[in-house]
Amino acid sequence: IFTSGTTGVKKGVMLSTNALVGNIMYKEYINIFSERTSTLSVLPMHHIYCFSGDYLKNLCDGVQVCLNGNLSDIVPNLQRFEPNAMRVVPMIAQHLLQRIKITAAKNPDITPAEAAKIVLGKNLNWIVSGGAYLDPLLVEEYDKLGIMLRQGYGMTEVASAATVAAGNVTKPGSVGIPMLNTVVSIFEPGTETELPIGERGEICICTPTVMKGYYNKPEETDMILRRHADGQIWAHTGDVGYMDEDGFVYLDSRIKRMIIRHDGFKVFPSMIENVVSQHPAVHQCSVVGCADKDHVQGRLPFVYLVLDPAVPAAKRKQIIKELRQLCIEELPEYVQPVGYKIIPEMPLTLAAKFDYRKLEEEITPRDY
Repeated sequence: IFTSGTTGVKKGVMLSTNALVGNIMYKEYINIFSERTSTLSVLPMHHIYCFSGDYLKNLCDGVQVCLNGNLSDIVPNLQRFEPNAMRVVPMIAQHLLQRIKITAAKNPDITPAEAAKIVLGKNLNWIVSGGAYLDPLLVEEYDKLGIMLRQGYGMTEVASAATVAAGNVTKPGSVGIPMLNTVVSIFEPGTETELPIGERGEICICTPTVMKGYYNKPEETDMILRRHADGQIWAHTGDVGYMDEDGFVYLDSRIKRMIIRHDGFKVFPSMIENVVSQHPAVHQCSVVGCADKDHVQGRLPFVYLVLDPAVPAAKRKQIIKELRQLCIEELPEYVQPVGYKIIPEMPLTLAAKFDYRKLEEEITPRDY
């Protein structure tokens, strides 16, 4: 399976049959998918999340897999096939919720839950999200509709999922607990120093589903797969997060997305995104780093926004003013964004994730 992985360069991930089979057997560990009979596959087939979850796992379980075309086909195909399950990335979950809200607004005589069945089909009752940060507020809104939206976390290098939040085995904002035979721990980035419970660091994974290595790239393999003093091979994910006292894992962002200021303070994009997304007018948001005009080194946080389509253009300045005040009230001074920019839609990668690199490239000095 090819991926840009943790180092940004396209690489072939060599996965054994045992690794793939081991990953899809988590159903026996957290038995939440027993009612699943059909699923709509909406993600790119070449992505490990889709390949392992939608294809290998569903076919092994005897589940009907309905193939989707373009992203614009999702709602028509949900209505056509009426599956009871689906795997998505957060952007798709946000898009579907927006369609439900529009349908409810156009039909005031029906409940939001009834609007959800019109948009998503009458049978859809659970959605699994992965690939990017999932806003806990989005989970709450789906829960109100009677639809279980849960998330997991993993990477191609460990054959897909390493943690899963399922049913009541979850906490708000968490990506779940480690899967069967999988150990997850938090280390000081780039080291073998394990950090205490609750402290942020690099998420590392020790699992029998780990890759054999990158094809013809031994140096890059050694960057991510490291044998620690305990004798075990650990995958250094390049993701920043922490673990609580109950073993639930929380994901902040990629180390590459971490914004380091001139004074050394670290800003995690999710810290700001969690606050900004609380505003009812914000449909999507993404925080990226921009150059610090006042210092030779260091970067500062900048916010991109996609507003709810119902928001009048005349209210945009007022909304940005409200967001600035919200951040002042909720966030430390060193985390305050230096600018906000409203765009019509978020640029996406081939895996339907927000294209952070493109957003960073489009920032100009006039924007902040």
